[in-house]
Amino acid sequence: MWVLYEAKNGKFRFTGPSKLIAEGRLRRKPIKEYIDLQGRFEGMSDKEIAELDQWIELNWAYLKKLIRLFALKDEVLTLYIGKRSLSTYLARCFEIVDSSESDKVQIWIEGMGRNIVKVVDLVNFLKRFMTKKNVRVLDFQIDLVPKKEVHGLPKHVSRLKILVEISEAEHG
Repeated sequence: MWVLYEAKNGKFRFTGPSKLIAEGRLRRKPIKEYIDLQGRFEGMSDKEIAELDQWIELNWAYLKKLIRLFALKDEVLTLYIGKRSLSTYLARCFEIVDSSESDKVQIWIEGMGRNIVKVVDLVNFLKRFMTKKNVRVLDFQIDLVPKKEVHGLPKHVSRLKILVEISEAEHG
């Protein structure tokens, strides 16, 4: 009956069983089951129970929409680099930028093992080929593992993520 959610620093998210229900991993129990367990609701008619159930469904729909809107506002897409050719990932980046309604697009580009080199190459190619856009590196993350060699790479690097922002070029 009660939707559990958290609002913190302008971000909303479902918590506890509500998160599982919202993700479709758990089914919400009918309100009748809840009401039947409590004597204080004995006097409720079937019509009132149906109205309460309808209100709960509307509340769920509203909160799902609200959380989806806030999630979309701050969502950053992650492009995982794998065995495909570099041109495949470059084309995907162009598709993402071209399909965006915003004048700024942020993409995490992530690769592991031998694909780390492709991550760096992709960022360099974006800077080179997106001549009518500004391409900036905003952040990066490196994961290290305590081994001498990981998938043929020296040192301790096992994963690299680079946050790239692509925006309209300033005319001047």
